Amino acid sequence: MGERVELGGAFLFERDTEDTDGYSVTVERVEVLTPAQYLSSMGVGDGGVPWADEPYVLAVTMEVENEGNDAGYIDLVTLGVIDGGGDDMVQVDTDLLYRAYPQIDGSPVLKLVRDSEFTLTVPFSLKGQGPYFKEATGAYPVPFERGRCELVLSNQPVQKLVDLDV
Repeated sequence: MGERVELGGAFLFERDTEDTDGYSVTVERVEVLTPAQYLSSMGVGDGGVPWADEPYVLAVTMEVENEGNDAGYIDLVTLGVIDGGGDDMVQVDTDLLYRAYPQIDGSPVLKLVRDSEFTLTVPFSLKGQGPYFKEATGAYPVPFERGRCELVLSNQPVQKLVDLDV
């Protein structure tokens, strides 16, 4: 955390379209929040978010820089956090992300203008579907366990990870 990670063409899902040459990421802060706390910190009301007071959101504040790239982007919905035991991959909570950043709603990528930077706080959460052999009533939040975990910034051709201490 705190170190600048240059992506240098490494990508999460689609090499031809992501084109991350010139992109770099610096993780500035990590904290476990409730959805209400996350949305409040982003200046957005909770607006009836389910489980608004359950601490299951991992909020990762990162500065993203683009130096000299006109075409690339970072695929936000493919970002993930691996828990310390390696058992769970926590995904971006798009419901919260789109509320906090309405300008990216429907296009879950971060594409910066050439030679610019942007700081954002990405919400990650793990939602389960309920126990087997019970009627499904929708997803429910899984509390985030504090400890060491890793932010996955790329998978190919080199996996780039950032150690997080929550």
